[in-house]
Amino acid sequence: TPDRTVIEQTYQGSLAEANTLKSEIFPKLNLTLNGNRVAQALSGLQLGSSANQGDGQGGGNAPSGDPPSHIYGNQYGWQLGFKTPLVGFGRLGIVYKLSKMQGQFAAKSRDLNLQFYYLTILQAYNQALLNLNTFEAAKKSEKYAAALLKFNEIEVKNGSASQIDFLRSQSNHALARAELNRTENDADAALQRLKTLLNIPESQAFELQSGTDVAAQFLAPRGQTAKRLEIEVAEQQTEMAQQLAQYRSRQFWPTLYLTAGAESSILDFGGGFDREGADEPEHAFQDENITYSVGLSLEWLLFDGFARSETAKKAGADAIIAKTELDKLKRNDAVAKSEAKRTLKVTEIVFQASETARKAAQLAFDKINSDFQAGTASLTDVLGIQSDLYEAEKQLYDAVAARILAAAHFRIIHGIDLTGGQ
Repeated sequence: TPDRTVIEQTYQGSLAEANTLKSEIFPKLNLTLNGNRVAQALSGLQLGSSANQGDGQGGGNAPSGDPPSHIYGNQYGWQLGFKTPLVGFGRLGIVYKLSKMQGQFAAKSRDLNLQFYYLTILQAYNQALLNLNTFEAAKKSEKYAAALLKFNEIEVKNGSASQIDFLRSQSNHALARAELNRTENDADAALQRLKTLLNIPESQAFELQSGTDVAAQFLAPRGQTAKRLEIEVAEQQTEMAQQLAQYRSRQFWPTLYLTAGAESSILDFGGGFDREGADEPEHAFQDENITYSVGLSLEWLLFDGFARSETAKKAGADAIIAKTELDKLKRNDAVAKSEAKRTLKVTEIVFQASETARKAAQLAFDKINSDFQAGTASLTDVLGIQSDLYEAEKQLYDAVAARILAAAHFRIIHGIDLTGGQ
């Protein structure tokens, strides 16, 4: 789904950020290439004579005669540099720790985000299931109302019932039809929201499990309790903030580097000399040399406009805030676990009571309806018990939904995987 993709890509981005932190402690290797066109005006320069050309001394390949007016050529060069930090006064070790912590923090944050994502899906699923069950209850209630209306219509024709009773049953059926339409619309809307969340096409069929089956998945063996994910994430975040504050406070110290390099420069005057009055440039010469170096470099930024000091202050404040939030979360954890346990227990009690109430309401409805058709119960009794049955069924489905959410919340608070490993 799109939400799951965002979570996974955020995790990958955090891992990349963790690896980026290591760049400060890794060696740097740099290659530079350059090229230039050389043109220089010359005057009063004698590059050789016919005497020294013959014995190979003096001007080499430079021609003799009148001095050239210009010299042309190309200059090529390359530089290969190596640089690695040796001493950072504690910063290098902190950077390595931060990189490792960042990777762990990314993994825990992904797990926490996935738990909240699954909880969002469960809430949408639970609402769709609740609305569907309510719609089914309304459908049954409308069916009872329609049957009662038909029965009263026959009784009025036979003279066994009054017109008032017929009108009351007609009004009751109209209200039941309106409730049926409302609950059907709510059920369709909740199902479409769930499909959108799961990235399921609107036209694709999607069958919901019963509330009892869903509750069984969360109320089954819950697994070993563990530290709450929110606390684990907060602990790692606090430790990272503290390490970063130490790093910022040590940015005022220098860094000692080991450096090495090689560079070469080539002067190619193949373009030749340009003599005044000559038709073509004469041949020139080429020169090349390579230089190697190795050494130590101390880099110490003495003043940067107070940027480092202000950054250090902010890092220290962030560390204090993170520690304060962690302490508050830990203090509230025991209370949250106790509340989650009590809430789950209460929802189970309410569920059992609602299930008993629905069964009793169904039995009462069957009895009153039978008595009404036998002429020993009034229409008021039937309408009242029909309403009671519908309300009892809605209360039961509400209890099932609350029970599922309470079980899911209990798992999250107690550090139990919401998916049960599935």
